[in-house]
Amino acid sequence: MNDAPHGPERGPADELRPELENLDRELAQVELADIVRLKKPYGLKIDRQKGPFGFGIVAEILTVLPDGRTRNVSLYLYDPERKEIFLGPNGIPEFVDCHCSEIELYKRATDMGYSPLLE
Repeated sequence: MNDAPHGPERGPADELRPELENLDRELAQVELADIVRLKKPYGLKIDRQKGPFGFGIVAEILTVLPDGRTRNVSLYLYDPERKEIFLGPNGIPEFVDCHCSEIELYKRATDMGYSPLLE
C-alpha cells in the first residue's frame, strides 16, 4: 500500500483553466451599443433570412472579469450590406452570445460619427 500523500484531485474546471486563460488574453474590450466584427461570420441556414452575419451590435454585457475586462457579451447580429438584423421566428431581434475572443471592436458607440477603428 502506498501511503504517500496525493496532491489535490484535478477536476474538469482545473483541466480547462489553462485553455480559458489563453482565450482570455485577447479579449475585445467593448461597451453597450458598440459595433463589432465577428472573426468567424455567423452562418445561418434559414429561408427567411440569408446569412452569414459578419457584424454584431453589443446588446448586453454578460461577464466581466475581476480585472474589469469584458469576457462575454450578447450581440444583435447585423449585416451592413443587407441592412439586416437577425430576427427570430416571431420577427423579434434575437441575441447571440459570444466570447470576446471571437470578436473585434469595429466602431465605438460613444465616438462622434461612429468612426471605424478597423479597416
